[in-house]
Amino acid sequence: MKREAEARLDHALLLEMGVFGLIAADLPERYGGLGEPKVTPELAIEAHAYGDINVSFLPLLASLNGQIIARQASPELAGHWIPHIVSDEALVCIALTEPCGGSDGANLALSRAA
Repeated sequence: MKREAEARLDHALLLEMGVFGLIAADLPERYGGLGEPKVTPELAIEAHAYGDINVSFLPLLASLNGQIIARQASPELAGHWIPHIVSDEALVCIALTEPCGGSDGANLALSRAA
């Protein structure tokens, strides 16, 4: 495949995915998502992976990280970032370094830095 040979994703394709609501469709409507049930992005991710496993990571990570932002961030911060995530104008990632939780992102104990 051309994308595999170039070792990069086509940004125009990713933007088009955002236009059609294929990135993190489960994120809240109030922030620009579609508010769909969790199964919707899971089905989209599976379909993307069938065509190109590399492309499937964009909606997967957007959904996972977007949910953390939607639940944990202030409404102002979520309102800024989530529309950029679902449109593919921003890629968001998370690095986990919690002493007691390891890499269990679903059970983070968040606190504010002093």
